[in-house]
Amino acid sequence: MRSSIASRKAQAFKVFETIQGSSYLQDLLVIATSPAHKTFFVNKLVITLPDAFAGHTKQPAQLFDIMTTWFGQFEDACVKFDAVAMALKQRQDYFITHRNLKGDFIHRIGLQWSPAARNGFWNSIRVVKLSKLVTPYPPVGHWICETDPIDAKWRKYLEEDPRAQPDRRRPRLPLSRLDVHMLRCDIRAGESVIIIDKDTGELVMVVFRSFSNHPGLLAHIDGIIKRAVEYRKSMRVSDFYQSLIPYNSLLLA
Repeated sequence: MRSSIASRKAQAFKVFETIQGSSYLQDLLVIATSPAHKTFFVNKLVITLPDAFAGHTKQPAQLFDIMTTWFGQFEDACVKFDAVAMALKQRQDYFITHRNLKGDFIHRIGLQWSPAARNGFWNSIRVVKLSKLVTPYPPVGHWICETDPIDAKWRKYLEEDPRAQPDRRRPRLPLSRLDVHMLRCDIRAGESVIIIDKDTGELVMVVFRSFSNHPGLLAHIDGIIKRAVEYRKSMRVSDFYQSLIPYNSLLLA
């Protein structure tokens, strides 16, 4: 009777022989760096070799980890299945490269600070302590305009134009002229501020200006905002679900 080790080796080598003979599976193995990609690889392997993981009932991503463990357990696997060994090495190289790129990116966008740099940043920001208003201002549920020209330009549109309120189930919002004397704090353009509740010491909000000047990151964030603005329109539920798939695809692209 075969020992359990011999049986496991025979099963493992059968799997490796299948991958060795398929450039398609080798390509999938190289990019199997996430649970979803691991699952995809295992599913394709099982199509080619249905009994690849006979006796195992774990999830596909876990089966993938079992397979890589097999390759490390048997010393002659690297020599006998050189294409599999190369695919696994390329996969490992990807992890190392991705880790280095991720660390460099985090550093360049300003999220990997030394204690001194972090303290210097916080000490440079103005802290404002305010008590909570009994009545919120500007008033909640209003369009806010700061000047008379803005009022003149938008009032008629907001109050009468159908395009300003495409969903008739919701009431039109009134327009309110801002009284700057009622503002407790006016944050200027380019200014970073930390707002603290004066009575409780609770953090209310933060405004960070020019926190990251990384062009690629800023462009990506701008793209997300533009797509969100385009799709976050008043619409009926059926319309929303029809747009859900392309919306998610856009965000994940």
